[in-house]
Amino acid sequence: MKLVDQTLLMMAGTSGRWYEAELHRLKGDLLVRGGAPSPAAEVCYETAIAVAARQGARLWQLRASNALAGLWCAQGRTPEVHALLAPLPASFDEKIMIPDLGLTKALLTEIA
Repeated sequence: MKLVDQTLLMMAGTSGRWYEAELHRLKGDLLVRGGAPSPAAEVCYETAIAVAARQGARLWQLRASNALAGLWCAQGRTPEVHALLAPLPASFDEKIMIPDLGLTKALLTEIA
């Protein structure tokens, strides 16, 4: 967690932000694994999604969305999970099969 926070702080002073969204997602994952309250992790995931969307980084957006969806599924917030994930598979070529996209589709199937 300390390393992620330090890297985010260093990144704030530079123009190199290509990995920023993934760092926010990782911080959310660390908070969840550390037993932190879910609102703190949720903020990290939402920040990651917003940064990735702004940068056009679809893979980072997909990963952060999957992480947030997992948190919401555990809370029984399935309508929000569906609204978050449903548009994402269409933004990728059908021929592309990456584990993150497979997870998105599995989560959508699970809540259907």
